[in-house]
Amino acid sequence: MVDRVSVTAEGGAGGRPPNRPGGGAMRIHRHFPYPANQMYVVVLHRELKPMRVYRLNVSYDAAIEDELLGFFRSSYTLQRERRYLAVTQFSPIHARKAFPCFDEPVYKATFSLALRHDPQYTSLSNMPVESSSLADEDGWVTNRFARTPRMSTYYLAWAVCNFTYKETQTDSGVTVSSLQREMLLLRLVGESAAD
Repeated sequence: MVDRVSVTAEGGAGGRPPNRPGGGAMRIHRHFPYPANQMYVVVLHRELKPMRVYRLNVSYDAAIEDELLGFFRSSYTLQRERRYLAVTQFSPIHARKAFPCFDEPVYKATFSLALRHDPQYTSLSNMPVESSSLADEDGWVTNRFARTPRMSTYYLAWAVCNFTYKETQTDSGVTVSSLQREMLLLRLVGESAAD
């Protein structure tokens, strides 16, 4: 659910300064969901100009799903105890269930991700953890991951789980992590989106 939307003119392309005339906040006429096309529409009071850079900021809330698409919760039983994990399945067009995005394979972006969770769990993503901090008020951990290369949304992945894992590197320097619990093996392979 979208809470707040803003659009800002950042300036021109090619390194022109952002504080040129016409920069700053742009008035939004209205914004609304368009469920028939799985889109969210933002209507501005004026047209966007070519060769300018605009920033779209969206504040939103998204639920962890129970179906096996988007960002979802799953569970398994270990020694008669139910255990939970939260993982993603964005291919082909389910990233939009987790966050607002241009969720079509032709569009590419970089992603900066931070995951906050109980310290008894591990968080993983496409990229290595850049920093980790422990919150004083609730004791939860926040892991911030390195920015991804340019890639389609369906390549983005993350997991919060209590699996054990091992890491190794291929001859070409790609880190491969194997996560496992009894009789289950998941492989997360970091892919460079060179397209």
